[in-house]
Amino acid sequence: MFLWFERPFPLIERVKVKVFYIIFFGAFIGLFILLFRPFGFYNFGVSDIYKLAFAFGISSAVSLAIASFIIPSSFPNFFVKEDWDIGRQIIFLFGFFVLFTISNWICYKIIGIGQFTRFSPLSIIGISFLLGIIPSVLFILIIEQRHFRRLQNEQENEISVNTNVNYDIHLYSSNKKNKYSYNSSDIICLKGCGNYYIVYYKSDGRIKQQIIRNTLSSIEEILNKKYFLRCHKSYILNCEKIDSVKGNLKNLKIHTEILDFEIPVSRNISKKDYQYLLLKAKV
Repeated sequence: MFLWFERPFPLIERVKVKVFYIIFFGAFIGLFILLFRPFGFYNFGVSDIYKLAFAFGISSAVSLAIASFIIPSSFPNFFVKEDWDIGRQIIFLFGFFVLFTISNWICYKIIGIGQFTRFSPLSIIGISFLLGIIPSVLFILIIEQRHFRRLQNEQENEISVNTNVNYDIHLYSSNKKNKYSYNSSDIICLKGCGNYYIVYYKSDGRIKQQIIRNTLSSIEEILNKKYFLRCHKSYILNCEKIDSVKGNLKNLKIHTEILDFEIPVSRNISKKDYQYLLLKAKV
């Protein structure tokens, strides 16, 4: 169960995506109230239900805007792309639902919904959850699928065939139907993304990516410990590719001239592995 919470999850950083979700969420809440009039809202007249739908739609959009922009800028150490996983996503959603509930409670008091329904102010907690959980779950599923498709489009979409006796690493998909073969010296790193991982490797003078449907943990024992190190829950690194190490033990980043991004190092890495990384960077 705890391993599931540690599975990597894509952190939404693009402003356009955040704005889209804010508009989508506010519109969903407003239309849902307008069309279905749940939780006793049918007691309102036609003109009032439009005002009610608009008010709750705006309230929902504002609460999500705060959660999407203000909170990440206030807690930058928590919202780290390389460390983002399902557990952090759930914590973020919990924080958002707190804001969403507070925002809806304010609407409840301003509009005076209690005069038209039998709901108490405490009932707004359950109402907020029921209103917000559906679009939130739908959006998470959409983001996960789009993230996976994007990674698939970025890769070279080719499967290595073991025609070279020099290949010393053979990886398989979870169903054992696809086989991928590499030279240890060609692999730069492997990045875990939930139920699949990405192999970054060099071929024909270019950096290529191969998505493999399997978990990062399933291949950790296959890789040669002489060259590869699980430096992070989402990364296995070929230590021979290290060019420099930045930061300290609490915030360490691995830099390679080959990749256009830095590889994070877990704060829980052992002192022995930490010293080994520093040593390889000096070689």
